[in-house]
Amino acid sequence: MNTVRIKHNAENIGKKMPQNRGKAFEKIIRSAFLKCSNTLCERLNDGMSGYINASRNPADLIVYKKPYMYYVECKSIHGASIPIVNFKQLDLIVERCKVDGVKGKFIVWYATYQKTYWIDYKVILGFIKLGLKSINYHKLFECDGVREIPAKYKRVYGEYDFTSILGE
Repeated sequence: MNTVRIKHNAENIGKKMPQNRGKAFEKIIRSAFLKCSNTLCERLNDGMSGYINASRNPADLIVYKKPYMYYVECKSIHGASIPIVNFKQLDLIVERCKVDGVKGKFIVWYATYQKTYWIDYKVILGFIKLGLKSINYHKLFECDGVREIPAKYKRVYGEYDFTSILGE
C-alpha cells in the first residue's frame, strides 16, 4: 500500500489560493466600471456549494448607469471560439430583460487575440436560433449588438474604459 505524505508549509497557512484567470478578469472588469462617474457596480458572489456549475446567479455583475441597469456576465476564452453552452446564465438574463430599462450583456475576453467584446444577449440568442454551437471571434465583427471594449493591454490583462460603452 502506498502512503501519501502531505507536507505543510507554515508560511502558506491562512493564505488564499491563487485566483483563476476568469475571477481575476471579473475583478478587473468591476474596477473598470467603478471608474466611470455616477456608476454603481455590484459583484454577485458565486455559490460555494462545492458543485461544479451549481451557481444560478443571473450574472457576475449588476451595473447601474442612469437610465439602465445591466446584468453583466464575464467570460474568458483562449482560442478563436467560445462554446454557446458556456452561456449558462442566458435564460436568467433573458427573464430580467423583460423589465423596461434592464439590459443583458456578456463581456467576452478572447485572450489569444487580446480583444474584449461587449455583446448584447440578443446576439447570443440569434446564434442559438441559427443552430450555431460556438461564437467565433472572426464572426463577431459582422454582428450588430457587439462592440469592442476600448482597452490597453499589459502582459496578460487589459485596462478597460467603459465610458463610451455605458454612454449608449
